[in-house]
Amino acid sequence: MHELAREHPRFGYRRIVALLRREGWSVNPKRLHRLWRQAGLQVRRKQRKRRRVGTGENGTIKLKPLYPNHVWSYDFLFDFVVGVQSSSSSNTRFVDTMGSDIGNDCTVEAFPCATITHAVSMANNGDILEVASGTYNEPGLVIDKNLDIRWHGVVVIQ
Repeated sequence: MHELAREHPRFGYRRIVALLRREGWSVNPKRLHRLWRQAGLQVRRKQRKRRRVGTGENGTIKLKPLYPNHVWSYDFLFDFVVGVQSSSSSNTRFVDTMGSDIGNDCTVEAFPCATITHAVSMANNGDILEVASGTYNEPGLVIDKNLDIRWHGVVVIQ
């Protein structure tokens, strides 16, 4: 048992029982388990491979902090300063005659707004309005914001 455990450190007592039986030994698994525990044998855990940081195409170099405020982590979805709207942080609002205005902020192309009025009310200065072709019933449409409106196809506003 000890010899087989040394040869196969990743085998448990059940596999050792199978090996002994293949060699022609008549082995009781319960007795071998008791002897296994008394001998203090254990199956060695497989050591996991450590993933290296900084290798590969998009790798980063992980810095160790040498003093307070030396290493910072950040994750910005978009840049925004209170009171200032940057051109790079403008959102695109989508409008289509097949869309819906209920609970919709018009920012997902798959779920556009149905009316231009709703899209304008949801938009901020500097946003882009993508209006799909179709006929829109928009009485008294007033656009009081600085928006970039892009018309696709024939758009009729009544």
